Amino acid sequence: MRRHRIMRVEIEGDYYIADVGVGAVTPERSLKLIENEVTEIRGVAYKFIKDEFLGWVLKYNYLSKDNDWRDLYSFTEEEQIEVDFIQPNFYCQYHEDSIFNKCNMIAKRTETGKYTLDGNLFKEIDFTGRVLIKKECGDDEILGILRDYFGIFV
Repeated sequence: MRRHRIMRVEIEGDYYIADVGVGAVTPERSLKLIENEVTEIRGVAYKFIKDEFLGWVLKYNYLSKDNDWRDLYSFTEEEQIEVDFIQPNFYCQYHEDSIFNKCNMIAKRTETGKYTLDGNLFKEIDFTGRVLIKKECGDDEILGILRDYFGIFV
């Protein structure tokens, strides 16, 4: 079952993956869909590998840290139909085991890195992965964080 949608785009005979919706480490621009080709974007390296079961797997690592490649997401190339997404979407939104319905989860890219808010933990992280600010916010501070750092007015 499918939880996440990606977009494959063909440009002059080459395929690219354009996806900006998988959390704070998501590439901020499209990536050419070529196995093992490393693309560096502001301190983060990305590459696609092929896996017999998962299909294409997008891996990443922070260039300033170890060379530990981590999985970001995977996808296959067969046609997807709408019904494939209904149950996983319901699970993510309503199931008691889902991480997506428990707390705040937001990230925003900046010129020098990113801001994240996970639950009540606010972080400013530079492009090397170094945490510049780490602050546990009280419930009364969340609206100010959303406004000041993410441009969200509630």
